[in-house]
Amino acid sequence: MLLLPLSIKASEALDQLLEKRQRLHHELKNQAPQELFGIQLVNQASEIAILHQIMDIDHAIIQKLKLRNSMEDSQVYSDAKKYKQIVLSQEKDIQALKAALSRKNQEYNQAGFDIRKYQHGTWIFFLGMLLFCGLYLKDKLHFKIRKGGVLSLIPFEPR
Repeated sequence: MLLLPLSIKASEALDQLLEKRQRLHHELKNQAPQELFGIQLVNQASEIAILHQIMDIDHAIIQKLKLRNSMEDSQVYSDAKKYKQIVLSQEKDIQALKAALSRKNQEYNQAGFDIRKYQHGTWIFFLGMLLFCGLYLKDKLHFKIRKGGVLSLIPFEPR
């Protein structure tokens, strides 16, 4: 299978032109020269006409191949342009998503900071209240420590 020649499928119009060219070329080769009294007469007018037809067909084939090549080039250029537009739009989308993610991270960090601020404020308030409550109770209840090391909450003095 590797030795099989590759055949390129051309368009039908190009195939018809190639077949017509082959037919005219075959006709040109197979033209029998005419003889008159042992002298070969060459009908150059018919040969020239056939050669002109072959040249016209060759020009038509070249034009069709150029047209096909330009169509393929424009298709490749169009595809490349489409891919470039897609890449640019995806790059814009990625940048927008990165910016949105950055904003959300900042909002999340700010929310966490606010929560920690309120938690720490609450702890400071709670500990301050405990401290002031302890100082108030100490002042109002007159804690006295007896010699025996017993702490009494009852404010009386033994006689």
